[in-house]
Amino acid sequence: CDGRSGGEDRAVRWHDGADVGAFGYRALTFWEHLAGVAAAAACVAALSAARLGPWKRALDVVARRRLGVGLFFAVVWLGGTLFLAARLAKLLLLLALAAPALQAPADALPSRWSVLRRVGRLAVHLLRWPKRADEVEDEVAAAMGVDRSARPVVIHCCHGFGASGLSFETLIPYLPEALAPCRAMLCPDQVGFGLTERPALALRRGLQPGAPPSPSPPPEGAASATGGPEAGGPEAGDLEALQLYSLTGNAILGSALIDAETSMPDDEVVVIGHSMGAITASEVAVRQCARRPVALVFVSPAFLLKAGADLEPPAHPKPRRGLSLGSALSLRLLRAIVRAFLQAPGVVYSRGFWEKGLDGAAYKRKQLGEERFAAQVLRYRWPSLFRGWSEGLANFVVARLADGASEDVGALQRLVSAKGSGNLRVLIVTGSEDKVIPASLTKRLQSMLECEMVVLEGVGHVAHEEEPAKFSEVVAKFVRGKGVATA
Repeated sequence: CDGRSGGEDRAVRWHDGADVGAFGYRALTFWEHLAGVAAAAACVAALSAARLGPWKRALDVVARRRLGVGLFFAVVWLGGTLFLAARLAKLLLLLALAAPALQAPADALPSRWSVLRRVGRLAVHLLRWPKRADEVEDEVAAAMGVDRSARPVVIHCCHGFGASGLSFETLIPYLPEALAPCRAMLCPDQVGFGLTERPALALRRGLQPGAPPSPSPPPEGAASATGGPEAGGPEAGDLEALQLYSLTGNAILGSALIDAETSMPDDEVVVIGHSMGAITASEVAVRQCARRPVALVFVSPAFLLKAGADLEPPAHPKPRRGLSLGSALSLRLLRAIVRAFLQAPGVVYSRGFWEKGLDGAAYKRKQLGEERFAAQVLRYRWPSLFRGWSEGLANFVVARLADGASEDVGALQRLVSAKGSGNLRVLIVTGSEDKVIPASLTKRLQSMLECEMVVLEGVGHVAHEEEPAKFSEVVAKFVRGKGVATA
């Protein structure tokens, strides 16, 4: 089902066919359109009656009824005024009468794997395989025909900008089986995206931007430590609103989710980070490798690094300054502009916005096929059904801008240090047709990390969505030590 019904763009859930509501603004009725045209005509009449500037001159030219260039431009001016007034009236009517009927996340969970879980102070939405946390592992293993002598794994996935945990739903039929025995596969929505709770963010003078304190990576050659909160690092419940919108803050929430799944030091954690989510994934990996083995997989990673960036942690880090009054006011203005853009009729709410964006940057539409492409578009659009989605995304954008690229550099510095512990392995997977992250940047990151890299031929920016079976095979070979073909 394409979701179109009676002129409305309906949200039809893909796994059970349930119609859970409509995307965006509803269509105006005939009488509402007529009221808008009448209001526009009244506006032009009022301007004409007031005989203001250009309207007065235009009316004078029309009144003389002399054919010529002057009459042409006068008619164009008055007609253009009527057209713009009608468009403005329609916009105001949409905002006043046809605004989206937004819902609470619990009312329209998107996937059969969807769960809401309290982490710290937030309700986090994630896809969890298997959905029941108390499902007997032996039954899961038996259903898959698993060799129980293999090391159990927990998979944690971090999505990119504009996406949500739904980006990894197509992996669920493949990856847990490829990595069996698998205790759980976790795909949370990062704060500001998807259906995860969005805390209010007060931008004020003196507010300290930047990531929360991070634990020191284990020393080179150190064995994994036992469980418990990271030494020197905050727990999920200690994070302030601005920290929750940071990628490092999201890593703390993700690490808490992993700790809730396993306390076994012999379990291996497989962390997957796509695009911007690679930064979150690297922080999750650094935290987890202090306690258990970690395999980190980057998918088209998007670290914002300046040319010649120094990956050596500074001996004496400079103290960070709080926001100035001017910066706080500028970020407030930017947040309002971003929200207005996100909520504008016919933009992000429209199906066409996502189809053009994904077709141009992420996929080859014809290669993916219309049915799969439509399903992916629906997954990316789903969060716009819920209250606060635009405010959460705008908060993330301004929090990211307030910190600049320092979060990316710091995450990479800690990853390079942690990689020397022997408890952390890294693989980069990218597509030969990736239009978002140039191959030169990916190879530069590979050189920095001295890790393996796989280039999937004919694949774009989202390898795990385009070729989930092939991607799962590559990850399984890497995790199980069977070797991968490097670029």
